[in-house]
Amino acid sequence: MPRTRRRELLVAGAAGALGARIPSAEARRRSRRSRLYDVVVVGAGLSGLIAARAVRRAGRSVLVLEARHRVGGRNLDHSIGRGKVAELGGEWAGPGQDRVLGLARELGVKTFPTHDQGDNVYYRDGQRKTYSGDIPPASPVALVEVEAAILEFNNMAQEVPAATPWTAPHAADWDIQTVAKWVADNLHDQESRDLAALAIRGVYGEEATQVSLLDLLSAITGVGGDFNTLIGSAQSIRFVGGPKQLSKKLAARLGRIVRTGTPVLAIEHGRDGVTLHSARRSFRARQAILTPPKPAIGAIRFTPQLPPAYDQYLQRQPMGSVLKVNAIYDRPFWRDQGLSGSAISTTGPVQIVYDNSPPDGRP
Repeated sequence: MPRTRRRELLVAGAAGALGARIPSAEARRRSRRSRLYDVVVVGAGLSGLIAARAVRRAGRSVLVLEARHRVGGRNLDHSIGRGKVAELGGEWAGPGQDRVLGLARELGVKTFPTHDQGDNVYYRDGQRKTYSGDIPPASPVALVEVEAAILEFNNMAQEVPAATPWTAPHAADWDIQTVAKWVADNLHDQESRDLAALAIRGVYGEEATQVSLLDLLSAITGVGGDFNTLIGSAQSIRFVGGPKQLSKKLAARLGRIVRTGTPVLAIEHGRDGVTLHSARRSFRARQAILTPPKPAIGAIRFTPQLPPAYDQYLQRQPMGSVLKVNAIYDRPFWRDQGLSGSAISTTGPVQIVYDNSPPDGRP
């Protein structure tokens, strides 16, 4: 009996969870007589919806397939009444993110600044300290190492084009090195190492052991070349009513071409185009655009199989693993105490806190 590949098990498990299976050979033959789209976009998050809009504006036929029964991808807002929301997924914008801010203006979604007036809190080893600015009141040795690390990150980032980081002179060396490895080699104080790890968790929602140094440097370039912007100003702008409405408004404009509840389980591709198989039917297109997270793409069964290098790439791009909790109070009492609502801790269990109040400060 032929061995079953891990990916086939993943696909079969996904199909079983849906109470369905990949279409039979007869269903696939019927799919060949179905409509041929110019492009099928997989995923109805911001990337997928923007791609679909661009295709339609170019005068081509397009279909969007979304696995979930909603649009928005990693943007998920929970209503707390009176038009206000608690953002359960991604929520911020910042300097350099001109496209999403331009999209908000186009769609009539207003923005407001993240509350940052007052002192921040730093908690480590049972001690609570307050401070202003981006750098916490760590020990003098830790502060020196952190400042030196930030300067070095910024200097290295000057070599890395944000759009094409693989063209950087030291791309190969930096890409095989994790941020954690660089920190271990260059920072010697434990508190400075802990602060570096905390900063990476805040940016990526992932451990520094899982992040390429090259990726971090390209992210620094993308926000203007300063690591401080990445950990501070990148969280400076929020959307009135939450960011998910960007996707909802885009989907409404695209209309019936957006199909939710249709996970793509398998893709056949060749000279004649692509056929995308969901649990109950198949779709044909000349081209496909895949916008889900890398691990989700890696769980799709491709025929023929993807090149080994690309397959490995998908397996080595994990999603962040983080718990986000919204605590709702009648009023932001910390502001009366001269605090911003921002806090960081290298000891946890809560490590990063922001004032997530609605624009008027009340739920």
